[in-house]
Amino acid sequence: MTMEKQAILDEIVKRVSDAGGSLLSPVKELAKSLGEKPERVYYMIRSFQDKGQLQTISRGPKGIEIRLGSTVVSQEIPAGRGKRSRTAALVPASTGRFCPFCGRPAETNWRFCARCGEELPSVR
Repeated sequence: MTMEKQAILDEIVKRVSDAGGSLLSPVKELAKSLGEKPERVYYMIRSFQDKGQLQTISRGPKGIEIRLGSTVVSQEIPAGRGKRSRTAALVPASTGRFCPFCGRPAETNWRFCARCGEELPSVR
């Protein structure tokens, strides 16, 4: 049995609030604890983010950090060899797509995550 969209938002908001305003979790684990498919929770989080109810920050293998509200968050990306560092949004504003398993931002045309190798949900 799947939860209603509002019930999922309410549960996520409760968990973020109980955690002190910031919850760090892989979407896969969060979905399991909610009894939902990771793909559904991934799209719900994105939908809530679009409406300004949540914000997400990729934390690599640790998953995504979920906060309440819609503040835009950026991160300094370290410089590679002979390259300058740059600042980028952690979840790309153009697609807002990220891996539901590890939280890494993903391009629209990617079929698999570049970090963890999991198959990404198809974009409809």
